[in-house]
Amino acid sequence: MRQLVLNENQAVAFDLPIMIRDGVEVMSSMDLAKMCGQAHSDFLKKVPKVLNGGQGKFSSSYFNSQNKEQPCYYFPQRESCLMAMSYSYELQAYVYDRWHDLETSKPKPVEQCSPYTDLAKITADKKALAELFGLSGNQALLSASRATEALTGYNPIKMLGVELQSERKEKTFTVTELGKACFDGLSGRKVNQLLMESGLQVKAGKHWELTEAGKTHAELLDTGKSHSNGTPVKQIKWYRSVVDCLQAA
Repeated sequence: MRQLVLNENQAVAFDLPIMIRDGVEVMSSMDLAKMCGQAHSDFLKKVPKVLNGGQGKFSSSYFNSQNKEQPCYYFPQRESCLMAMSYSYELQAYVYDRWHDLETSKPKPVEQCSPYTDLAKITADKKALAELFGLSGNQALLSASRATEALTGYNPIKMLGVELQSERKEKTFTVTELGKACFDGLSGRKVNQLLMESGLQVKAGKHWELTEAGKTHAELLDTGKSHSNGTPVKQIKWYRSVVDCLQAA
């Protein structure tokens, strides 16, 4: 980890976590704000001024420790340097030098592997990891492909031109949608309570998990997003068949 010297009396150890998204090296606004010594909310307010309204194509979101979706950005090298420079030239030089160091010392990239050997193994490993988090079938494959793309810059599903379809051709509902459509506007919180009392889901920390009985009436979806700790964000969506179970309970 390198030291970033802000002034003659202050040196901060900080390693830039540059990542790959859609085949492009980027830095998150969360990490840039931390490096600049700013609250993320204050950093976000400055982005439109520095990038002169051109920030839209870099916008994204993440889930914080309270599982709330929050806005963020993922900037490539140019925009990362511009944001750092808006705080100091030293910060801008640090970001530029760090990126240059990565380019000159980069080992042989994983994406140069054979798509039929190493890439297949990476995807299989990520699929097994997705299944550990409760995903299955096509949802596990989608999650594995996104994880493989984050590591290598290649998405196996896109490479093969495969379009995955839901294994079950039925409309699915969130608990809020179920409450509105089938239970006279019952709130999502109360629908969750009914589902738990009917033995279809259980609370695991801050999140709901399907029971074996619940898996018959629901699908666990990969949202394509991550919590702040990097774990995938999953969402339970219910088939209409669950209505009969709840009404019979």
